[in-house]
Amino acid sequence: MYMRLVWAKVRPGSWAKHEAKYRELDQPAPGLKSRWLVRDTNEPDAMFVVALWETLEAMRAWESSEYYTKTYAPTLRPFLEGGWTVSVCEVRREEHM
Repeated sequence: MYMRLVWAKVRPGSWAKHEAKYRELDQPAPGLKSRWLVRDTNEPDAMFVVALWETLEAMRAWESSEYYTKTYAPTLRPFLEGGWTVSVCEVRREEHM
């Protein structure tokens, strides 16, 4: 299992519009187990997107899909200030609480 972590800053004053557009664009993808949009409580314009994928191949397929490259990312990009970082992590242990 793999986790994709994205960190970015939302343009000041545009969080609500960004979140609404994110909800509109969010859809199931093959191999996607779950995804969260997370707002930083210490820095309200900072956000994380945490996605859990069954395989690295499924995650890479989504990242290179026409939907991601031509719709999802370009539609959300105007709400972001500056760049963003993406980390890909291998999940070594999972606990359900």
